[in-house]
Amino acid sequence: MAHSDKQYRDAALAMLPNGPAWNRAAGSVMYSVMWAIGACMAVLENDLSQIALETRIPFADQLLPEWEADYDIPTDLTLSVEERRTKLIQKSERKAFPSESELIRLSNMVGYTIQIVQHLPFCCGDPKSQCGLIEREIGVTRSVLGIIVLSSSGILSLADYTDYIQSFLPAHVELGVTVANE
Repeated sequence: MAHSDKQYRDAALAMLPNGPAWNRAAGSVMYSVMWAIGACMAVLENDLSQIALETRIPFADQLLPEWEADYDIPTDLTLSVEERRTKLIQKSERKAFPSESELIRLSNMVGYTIQIVQHLPFCCGDPKSQCGLIEREIGVTRSVLGIIVLSSSGILSLADYTDYIQSFLPAHVELGVTVANE
């Protein structure tokens, strides 16, 4: 939720110490300074909100060419922004689910020895779909990947490793990473 310049001004004024040197009265120099700071903070918050939206394909506008380049989609200015976003979303969701051996290889590349304990690729199309060894009802929209880290001599922290592996997975995959003996 965006804050107004008045809200920022009032918050800044409330943090000032009490006393005659810290005059909060409307029209005082301090009031004018805090009003200017509040206006700048409101603009900054709005700009940061717009940047945050640009980092998500469904809301990207100014960064569409960069997103298209990331997914090797030629920029087609004859399409509407919404059509371009739709193409990007479709391509991003087609990311293949890596095999267990590929996940182990990717982990070894960054110094992690892992054991995969659950690998259930997304399946649907029948009243009951077989995903791995588990039968699931239609409508299941998430797959699960469970990884146990057996050892690590890598350059990545566990959080960075999790982000690294997640970058190879389709958006619908839920990833769980734990360290052995913890």
